[in-house]
Amino acid sequence: MLPALRRRGTASGPHWALRLVGIAGLTVLATACTTARATTRAPAGGERTATVSAQVATPISPTVSRANELCLACHSKPGIVRNLGHAQEALDAIVPEAFAMSAHGSATCTKCHPENSAVPHRSPAEGTPAFRTSDASQLCSSCHKEAAEGYAHTAHGVVSNLGDKRAPGCTDCHSVHTVKRVSEWSDADRGRACARCHEGADATFAQAATGHREASATWFAPTYFAGRFLVVLLACTLAFGTLHVELDMLRWGWTKVRSRHDGGKSE
Repeated sequence: MLPALRRRGTASGPHWALRLVGIAGLTVLATACTTARATTRAPAGGERTATVSAQVATPISPTVSRANELCLACHSKPGIVRNLGHAQEALDAIVPEAFAMSAHGSATCTKCHPENSAVPHRSPAEGTPAFRTSDASQLCSSCHKEAAEGYAHTAHGVVSNLGDKRAPGCTDCHSVHTVKRVSEWSDADRGRACARCHEGADATFAQAATGHREASATWFAPTYFAGRFLVVLLACTLAFGTLHVELDMLRWGWTKVRSRHDGGKSE
């Protein structure tokens, strides 16, 4: 009986070992062949299918975080559009290396785009753009609260609060996916950012901007005192104008009274 059991164990041992090797091989093969397919439509027309590799061992770029690899596998390719019902909106391709080197390179995509955390993405409401300037500024303020509060008191912020759609938002000056760190901004960079709206603006023009802080006696003092001078000048002008009108009305009334009085004496 013992020899029989030994023979059975000898026969079944390799049999189960081969099964385990086969299962492990199939698992490795399935993992290596796992892909995510995204169907997009090019702006010029014609439908194409982009095959996105989901292999962790083959990153898009050495500088891109693993959490963003799946997003950039599609969004780093040109030709992706967003269906808005009656129209389509072309999305700019993201350069993975440039995004990784930006100020937000360490952040995950879903931190700013939580609505797109599910794949495939949910269809947007008809007529809704991918990212409105007002939405972007509100999203930026959730992390950059101090800068947002200071911006609200600047010339651009006041115009924005008045509802003027031409007012620049955060992404108009800082871009979307290639945001520079504060230490990396040069006067020439600021001049080019201003020139997007202000034709002919240069580094000298940009030096007059107060940034995200309201001018004060210690920050952009000339701008601060010039603004206070204009406020005082306006108040004095209004006060002088009001006094002038009141004195003129008083003179007119006094003239009327005297003319009636002199007329009564002559009779």
